[in-house]
Amino acid sequence: MKPQEIFVALKLLAYGRKPWNYEEIAQSLKISPSNLHRSVKALAFSGLFIEEYKCLNNSLLEEFLLHGVKVVFPVKAGGVVRGMLTAHSAPAFKDSFKPNPQDAYVWPDANSENKGFSVEPLYKAAPAASSLDADLYGLLACVDVLRIGKARERNIAVELLKKAFADYGKLP
Repeated sequence: MKPQEIFVALKLLAYGRKPWNYEEIAQSLKISPSNLHRSVKALAFSGLFIEEYKCLNNSLLEEFLLHGVKVVFPVKAGGVVRGMLTAHSAPAFKDSFKPNPQDAYVWPDANSENKGFSVEPLYKAAPAASSLDADLYGLLACVDVLRIGKARERNIAVELLKKAFADYGKLP
């Protein structure tokens, strides 16, 4: 399992059950269509994607994110840098947590106005893709909470992810 595959799975989760094509999704993720295709094949091999229906295996992906992502893709916070807010500091958590610059997490970006402890994104293209897709950004922030957050933060991330999975199951 590679980080890019989870990045792709999160994009497909954010995209929902609408029909999609490789070119469109690849462009939105800032990766090549061939890399997207390889990632989808790897997701299918692991059981996280059902090729026949061109959709995610909700229950297995949810289980992996909630229980495995922290172990498979661990992360430690670095020093304070400028960057794009992530984890519990991201906009997806604004209703759950008061912004606190003292414990903010960011994906490093020298051009950002935000400051916080640096966290390596799950995948290198995550910040660029997140700037184009608020839903993907929220899901990536949830995954970062699962990777680095405290218990209360993790509980809220789990709720948000469960809602995303419930929404994914609805046909457009």
